[in-house]
Formats: sequence, C-alpha cells, structure tokens
Amino acid sequence: MNTLKRYQLMATYRYNITCAENDFTFRLEIYQHDNEFKGIVFQTEFYALSPAFPLEGCKQPAIAHEETEIRDHFFAEHDLIADSEQQVIKLFEEQITQQFLIALHNTNKETI
Repeated sequence: MNTLKRYQLMATYRYNITCAENDFTFRLEIYQHDNEFKGIVFQTEFYALSPAFPLEGCKQPAIAHEETEIRDHFFAEHDLIADSEQQVIKLFEEQITQQFLIALHNTNKETI
C-alpha cells in the first residue's frame, strides 16, 4: 500500500561563507513530519548569459546576470535527519565546517 508523508517547513536559514576569493551562499530548509526533522540544502549560483552573435554598438553585451538556488547534493538528505531542529542545524554546520575547513565564528548565519 502506498503512503503519503507530509512535511511542514519549520525554518529557513541562510549561510554566507567567505573563503579565499570566493563567496558561497547556502540555504538550509528544515522540515518536520511527526517527530522527525530533516534538512535540505540549496546553494546559490550566479551566471551571466551573453549573445553568441555580435551586437552593433555594444562593447560587452550581456543578456542577463542572474542567480538561482539549486539543490546541493554534497549534503545528502539522509544525513540531515534528526529528532529536533537544533540537531539538524548542528549536523549541517558540522558538515559545512568539514567541507570548507573553516571555524563557525567566520560564518555569517541569518534567519529568514
């Protein structure tokens, strides 16, 4: 028999990380189903589109400079499951610290 689980979005956190010459922005969404909490991580990506043909009168034409948030699969969903919202945050912060080898006091976190 098929089952349907409904998860409620409990919190969203944004993390800004500066290391070397690059800035990284992550969004952590925390969902709850009964007593299970899970986190899903997205990373902000920036891109610019340029025409593939010459445009008269334009020195450096750009069609669009955009950003998008994509699911970050370096943070596996099954690794961010816990019994509380705070435990999910702790798991995420441990993983991101290992990934970037930075101290958390250098990480800027804001709640949305």
